[in-house]
Amino acid sequence: LIFKRDSSIERVTSSAAIYKFMHWVNDKPRSKGWDLIHQFVQTENANPCGGYIDNSYGQRGITRSRWIRNMREIGFGDSAAAGEVFDAITLEKGAGLWSPDGDRALEEPMIWLGQLKRFELRLVAVNTTLNPGNENSPAMRFIRFLKQKNAGS
Repeated sequence: LIFKRDSSIERVTSSAAIYKFMHWVNDKPRSKGWDLIHQFVQTENANPCGGYIDNSYGQRGITRSRWIRNMREIGFGDSAAAGEVFDAITLEKGAGLWSPDGDRALEEPMIWLGQLKRFELRLVAVNTTLNPGNENSPAMRFIRFLKQKNAGS
């Protein structure tokens, strides 16, 4: 319920970049947009020799430049919007300019898996509050899906 507060909804819907990102991530069939993002977060933690570094999923942060590059590689080509989304994710509770364990200051802001998951929950919750006529609403996405599916019949 915390993500359905008016302040949370306004935080998402008042930003054209976040709104564009929400539209992109929701337009991927079967939550594929979030799956792609989770995959590159996992890849950031992969050891080139195999396995994960320290068995820690999400413990290596992602810098702004890597986030933008990875977002472009998975199909979200608006670098400026990707940067604004990164900045919004850094506002979620989490490390920000400190390592997750809090012992060291970082040279540049990073986002961590926990922050990304909170941001994802926020966007999913806000998405459910959208007016059914809104292009990003679940109802309109379902209508688009049915139109695409029946276009070939």
